[in-house]
Amino acid sequence: MFRNVILTLGFVLFMGTSVANASDDLGHEPEPNVIEAIEDYIHEYVESDRFASLHLDREDEFADAVIMLSFTEMISTEQQEDIQALTSEEDEVKFREVAFTEEELLTKQENIIIGPPDETGFDFQIVGTSVNIFENQIDVGIDPYTESHRDALYEEYGSEMIYVEPMDTPELDVEETEEPSEEPNFFQRILQSISDWWDGLGG
Repeated sequence: MFRNVILTLGFVLFMGTSVANASDDLGHEPEPNVIEAIEDYIHEYVESDRFASLHLDREDEFADAVIMLSFTEMISTEQQEDIQALTSEEDEVKFREVAFTEEELLTKQENIIIGPPDETGFDFQIVGTSVNIFENQIDVGIDPYTESHRDALYEEYGSEMIYVEPMDTPELDVEETEEPSEEPNFFQRILQSISDWWDGLGG
């Protein structure tokens, strides 16, 4: 019995160590309070039309996450240093200049009609759209994808904010229509019973 307990305990410790090691292999990620402090600073000291977005950027799940701050007009060196001071030694912050704010991209996305040709006015399907914060653009998926279809979309919505790419139209599950039940209901069964009884009497 004691041998089984020791073996079980050893297995649990081994699994716990393996999970801990796997967790240690994951890249560093900033604490939520750091992100919140940066957001508060930007809200207080940076003009709203200059701030574009904040996101975490990492090459893969094992790489350290970088705090990426995007602005339509770069903030001063002093402001960058103030933001750096809000982070820990392990945190990495990068500043970049982009063309559009996240709000501008979202507004543009809302203007793009998603749907089949009879809803969009094009002779192709606009399957979906998404705001790509990393590339500072709106990704638009169409089906079928051709250069003429892409150019038609650029002509309608402009090419400054959007990037057109192929995307398959999802197949919809068509539910089979249930056939009406041929089984007699309660009253039909009563009438049938009376009819059978009458026939049995020779009526």
